[in-house]
Amino acid sequence: MSNLGLDYELRGKTAEVAVKGELDMAGAFTLEPAIERVVAEHEVEELVVDLEGVAFMDSAGLGSLLSTQERLQDLGITAKFRRPSKAVERVLDTSGTRGVLIG
Repeated sequence: MSNLGLDYELRGKTAEVAVKGELDMAGAFTLEPAIERVVAEHEVEELVVDLEGVAFMDSAGLGSLLSTQERLQDLGITAKFRRPSKAVERVLDTSGTRGVLIG
């Protein structure tokens, strides 16, 4: 069972998703379908993911963010990840992926 919560808000063609909780394997199984549902239900050209509320993230969570970014790019949707929490920053810095996701 996932300890991850998501809220989203639409602003024109931009969906802003706030992620809260633990982004681990279980969280990845929550995050990816939720983002796919937002994209499928709305004419989204840009998806902004706010990571400030992520209390824990592991390599499965990182993989989920990277695969989400790749899938959205394949669909022609711009993905932006913003406001990483300390937990997210730690994984991004350790893995060397900060520049790939946070721009």
